[in-house]
Amino acid sequence: GLLPFAARWLAAPTWDGDAAWWDRLGVVAIASALILVIGAVDDTRGLGPRVKLIGQAAAVLILYGGGIRIEKVALLG
Repeated sequence: GLLPFAARWLAAPTWDGDAAWWDRLGVVAIASALILVIGAVDDTRGLGPRVKLIGQAAAVLILYGGGIRIEKVALLG
């Protein structure tokens, strides 16, 4: 189910082999908040596709600048 997956994911994920999840949580929170704000504004006032794309790109750059990288994707079996 979803709960064991979430517990396993939150237990010990790391980036760069040594930086703990909690060290980068602020960067993830900032990028997530940006996406949340863009979605809320789009739902209430409507945003054009360019504005949404620029906002999403900004969130990605925040993550990248904060050291977040996706180096591999593994499917749980």
